[in-house]
Amino acid sequence: MKIPHRIEPLVEAGLVDSVSRQLMSGKEAVIYAVRCGEDLRCAKIYKEADRRSFRRSVDVDGVMRLVDDALKEEAARRRYLEEIGQK
Repeated sequence: MKIPHRIEPLVEAGLVDSVSRQLMSGKEAVIYAVRCGEDLRCAKIYKEADRRSFRRSVDVDGVMRLVDDALKEEAARRRYLEEIGQK
């Protein structure tokens, strides 16, 4: 998958090696499955304030961060492996 514009700073900083696919999109952010070395993780990328469907402030507008929630990461890994036919 082509690296989305808003993830490029994470790649340049060495935090993300590649983007596997988009997992979900919501009102405030888009979540991608990303590779960090051998690990499969989730990157939650907040939409710009003017592109959100609500006006409540969320942390710092446009902040990008890796989601280290183990349950979400494991669920994303399992879905990805199921899609490519591995277990």
